[in-house]
Amino acid sequence: MTSKIVVVGISGPSSSGKTTLARLLRTVFNSKQKSNVDVRAILVHEDDFYKADDRIPVTTTSAGKLVQDWDTIEAFDVKHFVSCLSYIRQTGKFLPRLKSKEDLNDATDSGVDEATVHALQERVAQRLQQRSSSQEQKLEEQTPWLTIVFVDGFLLYAPPNESTHPLRPVHDQIDLPIFLPVTYPLLKQRREGRTGYVTIGPAPTPVLRETENAEGGSENEQTEDKNGEDDPPVNFWTDPPGYVDDIVWPRYISNCSWLLLPETASSANMDLVKMKDLIGDGANVREDLGIFVAPEKGEASMPHLLSWAVDLIFKKIEEVISMEK
Repeated sequence: MTSKIVVVGISGPSSSGKTTLARLLRTVFNSKQKSNVDVRAILVHEDDFYKADDRIPVTTTSAGKLVQDWDTIEAFDVKHFVSCLSYIRQTGKFLPRLKSKEDLNDATDSGVDEATVHALQERVAQRLQQRSSSQEQKLEEQTPWLTIVFVDGFLLYAPPNESTHPLRPVHDQIDLPIFLPVTYPLLKQRREGRTGYVTIGPAPTPVLRETENAEGGSENEQTEDKNGEDDPPVNFWTDPPGYVDDIVWPRYISNCSWLLLPETASSANMDLVKMKDLIGDGANVREDLGIFVAPEKGEASMPHLLSWAVDLIFKKIEEVISMEK
């Protein structure tokens, strides 16, 4: 019997709680200390696949200022990201030499007390114990019975039936796509309350690139960034004034318009002003497109979200086991 691997996507806009939830889930499912079931839970941050600082696209705000656009898909090394996910799905292990910068960022209070986490660990351990003991065959020594891969990122999913969408190769690696919505007022409050973010690579001087090649990089960019290979310098990004309204919110509703617009509306040829009007504060998210949308429109407490996500993951584990019988 081969080890089972379940890939769980946790997506949503900036400040929706996705990284906090992903870290909590990793803790809850790394519950071997609670039982003799060998389960591995690992966490992959999409933010670790940003291009180097001096390769981040630059855009002009409505006020005429040049700023880096960290919220566009062109800011990511998507090929490297997909390669990493594919490798993990095949092996249950990280790509060699992959280094994470995400844990260098300040971790906020999760809002979940230790007693709740421990209770969920016990619950998870008991259910996994029941499931693993029902399997007749044994795995090779040191091979976990189950590996759960949590993928945290704000650009993970592609619209249904769009095979050429740039995020389709990412989406296709994910077994359980979870989405945490957040309204505009809450996003703005949380994002503007942050100190900033750790970034990697040579510090840039914002300059518009007039020519872009088909791969989404400049003509002089001949190789993709390789996370962790050359120990690039660490920098720190702080949002300039107005960044939420100039970049973060417009990019979110544009990137996720297929989830946020009413079923009767199409984003094709729709300008941003009309899109903003139709989407409003972003409280309404479609739930008929194969994405599991978190309850309470972004207002749910983290303990509620954690319990909800644990139940979803167990349903997916049951499906995977049933398919292999």
